[in-house]
Amino acid sequence: MLLRCSSLYYYPDQVEYSKPEEYGPFESLSIDVEGVSLDGWYFPSAKSPTRAVVLQFHGNAQNISSHAALGVWLTQFGYDFMTYDYRGFGKSEGSPDPKRNYEDALIVLKMADDRAREKGVPLIILGQSLGGAIALRALADFDQSNVGLIIADSTFASYDSMVRNAIRNTVGSWLTFLAFFFDDEYSPIHTLDQVSRLPLLVIHSRFDPVVPFSEGRSIYENWQGRKELWALEVDGHLSWSNYGSGKTDQRLVDFLDRMLARGFHDSKRQPKVAD
Repeated sequence: MLLRCSSLYYYPDQVEYSKPEEYGPFESLSIDVEGVSLDGWYFPSAKSPTRAVVLQFHGNAQNISSHAALGVWLTQFGYDFMTYDYRGFGKSEGSPDPKRNYEDALIVLKMADDRAREKGVPLIILGQSLGGAIALRALADFDQSNVGLIIADSTFASYDSMVRNAIRNTVGSWLTFLAFFFDDEYSPIHTLDQVSRLPLLVIHSRFDPVVPFSEGRSIYENWQGRKELWALEVDGHLSWSNYGSGKTDQRLVDFLDRMLARGFHDSKRQPKVAD
């Protein structure tokens, strides 16, 4: 049935694009969720003391060996970095679907948050593409008291809207009615009000060919709390980072430095849109 079809959401593989040791010292994680093992990596900060723990929720294709590079560079600037594979991605067992991704995300959030609390530092969520949708939805049912920031990078708030976009781009707009057959229950659009007290940074290219810029702007506009939008003008999807040495990479480091110095929940800060 179309309701069970996940091919428009998930494109996992088991190719080893990189080895974790290429990025520095790491801990291999085996995350047990009701008898299903999820694969993860944890990289300690290259500087002491650790400033925060960054938890990555990656995109909908390949696996952590291709996605880790998009965030692990933050270890060079004082941040621990944790990432994991969804069911069916890389070495993780099982098959992905929105409900299981949501349930698994709650377990992983708890694991990362426990580590952050042990170190006495905040937890930062880096949700990229599909990962942003998974993280935003799970956070609605999670203890947010130690979550300092959500980075919604090239992500979306509704599976329904992304299915419509995928159908439109592959078989034509006349079949967009098929989106009604896909389950939208675990889309974060339904629970944004339960997480939007948290500080939010939206990073999205105006020219993103995979997740339209309008999706990121929609999250920003529906956010009630402290927020900032970086409307980039770069080609491609999730293509702004140069692994720590690019202009936007340094901009992010500077942003995190300011947030840590002022306090993540400084209510005096005003919403901001920046190119």
